[in-house]
Amino acid sequence: MTSVPRPLNSCTNYEYVYNLIVEDIEDNSTCGIVNSNGRVGFANIKNSCFTNSVLQSLLHTPVLAELYANGAIKKNINEINNNSTKGILTAWLCGIANCYWSSKYCLINTVEIMNVLSSQLGNQFDGYSPQFAFQFQDILLNKLAEDVNEINYPEYDFTPYLDGPITTWAMDYNARKNRYMRSIIHILIKS
Repeated sequence: MTSVPRPLNSCTNYEYVYNLIVEDIEDNSTCGIVNSNGRVGFANIKNSCFTNSVLQSLLHTPVLAELYANGAIKKNINEINNNSTKGILTAWLCGIANCYWSSKYCLINTVEIMNVLSSQLGNQFDGYSPQFAFQFQDILLNKLAEDVNEINYPEYDFTPYLDGPITTWAMDYNARKNRYMRSIIHILIKS
């Protein structure tokens, strides 16, 4: 398994991972004979079908596809946020999206794609154990949102509700959570 190094400069992270993904796809994927723009499959390696389905859905969400395929999201990477992958997962998805929409491929090999995921998501995701697609999508979208989160060090604020209604607690929880997250991806997820 490839472990993605974490250089100090996130642009280095971004460029390294982006090139790693694009080169792996170029070397190991099947080129299409006809224009396959948007009609691309992912190789199912072991139990990666749930990952593939999430990638397909994200890449066919127009606003996300545009942000990632042309690399427009790169300028929003927060280098200081300690909760993020320092742009590694953003570069990962940009590389995949760029190749996916390039019309060059009909089948994309997912070996390096899965390796990068495993190295960044750690014990939340090993890459090959079966999971529910929505669980993986939730983890991935949260990590992608953290990569571009404008808030660096959120304050912790806890108000106990010993005998209050659960709805009050839930609304306060969501308000606190939204204070901690301000990113373009989070805004898109909420809408």
